[in-house]
Amino acid sequence: MKYYNVIENKNFVNRHSEWKRFEKITSINKAAIIVVHGRRRVGKTELIEQYFRKYNILKFEGIQSDPKKKKISKNEETYQIKNCIRLLGKYLKQESVYNKIICNTWSEFFELISPIVEKEHVILYFEEVQWLANYKYKFMAELKPFWDNSWRHNNNLKIVFSGSSPSFMVGQFISNMALYNRSQHEFSLEPFNLLEIQEYLRQNRGIGNREVMLTAITIGGICGYLERLVNESSVFSGLCINSFEKDSFFSKEYDRIFVSSMAENKYYKKILDFLSMHKFATRQEIIKAVSSNKKSSGGFTTILKDLESCGFIQKYVPIKHNQNSLLARYFISDEYLQLYLKFIKPNLKKINNNSYKDNTKKALNMHAFNIVMGFSFERWCRKNERLFAKIMNFGDVEYDSGSFFNQNTAKQDKNFQIDLMYIRADHKIIICEIKYLDAEVSGNVALEIRKKLNIFQEQNPKYKNYTFETALITTEGIKKNSSIENYFDHIITFDDIFNPNNW
Repeated sequence: MKYYNVIENKNFVNRHSEWKRFEKITSINKAAIIVVHGRRRVGKTELIEQYFRKYNILKFEGIQSDPKKKKISKNEETYQIKNCIRLLGKYLKQESVYNKIICNTWSEFFELISPIVEKEHVILYFEEVQWLANYKYKFMAELKPFWDNSWRHNNNLKIVFSGSSPSFMVGQFISNMALYNRSQHEFSLEPFNLLEIQEYLRQNRGIGNREVMLTAITIGGICGYLERLVNESSVFSGLCINSFEKDSFFSKEYDRIFVSSMAENKYYKKILDFLSMHKFATRQEIIKAVSSNKKSSGGFTTILKDLESCGFIQKYVPIKHNQNSLLARYFISDEYLQLYLKFIKPNLKKINNNSYKDNTKKALNMHAFNIVMGFSFERWCRKNERLFAKIMNFGDVEYDSGSFFNQNTAKQDKNFQIDLMYIRADHKIIICEIKYLDAEVSGNVALEIRKKLNIFQEQNPKYKNYTFETALITTEGIKKNSSIENYFDHIITFDDIFNPNNW
């Protein structure tokens, strides 16, 4: 038997909590099913293979279907099976024999591998399950009796399923009755957080907090993207080279994401295009903009949930509101998609003509870029609200956090919202002002937070007896001897944000 070979990656970093979970699972003398899902290039394959590299691995990988074909034929399904048979023959060192074997169903293939899976100390690893299963129920349904009747009795067996389509992996694969309560161990692999990005980028050179944050708000903590920057002279230079050179990685990545992450649907890209032009939008605004059938909107619930499950967009409601609130707003939460739709897509013609060959930086309108980075930093802060609660020393207090807006504010100013605030159980409210600047804060920031505070108090008289505090979240702090300093109860800078003790 010639098992799948994995070469050790000596530069493998992070994923400490997932590694510990793997250790716990493999330490138990019992068969187990492990399901790992997450966005394309988030690091699923590297994590699985680096951990299990010393084990006997049988890896069967799904092959991407032709994205131009609207319907998946039976021939394409058997093609996936045929490829798995080929790999099995390679592992058994009997390629010429197994290349002649024909299986028309997954059940027939599972019969082929059963003699090994029933007895051997093995990791049965299915990668890109959404392609293997062709986004259908049949793969799981036909695997079920093999697990129930024989495979689960092999205490040395671990079955690993990995997929880049969270909507399929969660919506169908895990929740499907055929595998209900059998996927004992689920890993939803998230992008690296800020300190993990910092650790990754520091493999080859020293890097400052500015560059780390720029990375976090432009491409996020996606391993496959970070590796594009790790050897560049600077993060900004690396972003420009990988975005604006002809055939550059980030200029080509957009379409690859959709092939990997979800089945074809004409509305996915339309919704993202629309949201890229707005800081946020309501469900009805999205439907009105992208659908020709204004009367039928029921299917958009599933479409929006699919985009959410992939981490492409995020839904949020006003603080203290139910998630089903009609006031809910959506925004693009995936950093790379925002970068692509705002700055790469509008320049694709010039990129393909190699217009930026000599100077990729000239593709960026820096004024527009800085504005978008400001919005991106606000969103990053909202995603990391727990970090700021800890910095302000109330992480152990029960609280609600989020944005504030309502029907009245929407009528007066459609774009008004308090991006981040906290309503604490100990009768204290903290309203945050967020500024992403190249220098220390000065100017009218105190007037801005005062206006927001007044609007909130006018709209919410029930909180009139609460204690109100204000917080400034920024990069470098405020100018010395500035009157602003006396106005804010909390001033949070990169020094606090990057302090490991706060994470």
